[in-house]
Amino acid sequence: MYTNSNQHAVPVALTIAGSDSSGGAGIQADLKTFSALQVYGASVITAVTAQNTQGIYAIHSIPAAIISAQLRAVLQDLDVKSIKIGMLGEASAVDAVADILDEFCSAAVVIDPVMLSKSGKALLHPDALLLMKKRLFPLATVFTPNLPEAAALTGFSEPTCLSEMYQMLGPLHELGVPWVLLKGGHLPAEEQAIDLLSDGERVFEFKADRIVTKNTHGTGCTLSSAVAAGLAKGMDVEQSVREAKKYISVAIAAADSLLVGAGHGPLHHFSLLWSQKG
Repeated sequence: MYTNSNQHAVPVALTIAGSDSSGGAGIQADLKTFSALQVYGASVITAVTAQNTQGIYAIHSIPAAIISAQLRAVLQDLDVKSIKIGMLGEASAVDAVADILDEFCSAAVVIDPVMLSKSGKALLHPDALLLMKKRLFPLATVFTPNLPEAAALTGFSEPTCLSEMYQMLGPLHELGVPWVLLKGGHLPAEEQAIDLLSDGERVFEFKADRIVTKNTHGTGCTLSSAVAAGLAKGMDVEQSVREAKKYISVAIAAADSLLVGAGHGPLHHFSLLWSQKG
């Protein structure tokens, strides 16, 4: 293999997630985010979905053996610095990912517990969730639930204010994850979007002005992959989240300019790059 000792290798991040045929979420959003943040993106596809900005119409789960083969092929060859785990769907997929990561991986791991689509369709079987708690959560560096996911994971009521978000952090840490990024985008009647990052002792608040738009398809995928991009570049967790929050705020602010689809359109992952074109 040809190498140039005078050059530094580009940081590599891997996404393990489902494919979104409309390009707004899942694998497609993750790879766009990696590229926008100057990280080389590799992928392991766990499911193929038929979806657009208005909903999900069909899901085909990839066999566990193919998931394992994809993951083994990437990790045997590429110097993966961080891994983002999104939609897994089936318990067999959870086992396949956990088995290979146990064998190969020392990379930072960001887990986005994709449980429901924006349209309300279940994306994670109950037995798969139990297995994730047992096998994948202990491997996580950062865990990025939104408020409905946090409630489903802990059995507590969904937070409706900032103080209740703080109360949710302890139960989330009890799942065995060192860093929790609790996303507050679902808080009602808040002028700012507030996310909490906790290591169990310290809590960092990340605030951004709430942007009024229906075009938020893929927001969770994009934020978690932006965090993974920062980790791949050698940032610590707090800096990775801070930079990811800046990136996603810009991508949401520019989303309306895309005019893609009739429903909840995608973020503009390349808004800064496209604004510089001649």
